[in-house]
Amino acid sequence: MKTDPPIGTFAVVPIVVFVLGLALGTWTWVLWIMGAFVVAAVVVETVRMKVTMSRRKMAPYVSEDIIERAKAAVAALGGDVAHTSSMSDLVEHALRREVERLERDHNDGEEFPRVAGQLRTGPSTSKGR
Repeated sequence: MKTDPPIGTFAVVPIVVFVLGLALGTWTWVLWIMGAFVVAAVVVETVRMKVTMSRRKMAPYVSEDIIERAKAAVAALGGDVAHTSSMSDLVEHALRREVERLERDHNDGEEFPRVAGQLRTGPSTSKGR
């Protein structure tokens, strides 16, 4: 199963080394070099975050009951509980968990091949599934 390290991982080590260098009174030229690595690591992580976290709008059909229950949960919890700061946050988290479960259960934990085109849209034809 392909897993990427959490966002920010590649920036942590250079930052820690830089701070240790400051604390230990390392020579100035070494600090400049370490600082350049820190800046590069932060830039790489920022780009990786933008690529990984890019979002786009989608409009699936969802039952009225689920929509109302989700809105009520977001309104009641208002971000006090993880993934409840907005409807988008709640929907993305739920969708991600379900896709990861499907990949784990039906594709040996690997991502399914990407689809180059449109999938069928509209309400579900199978009630209760």
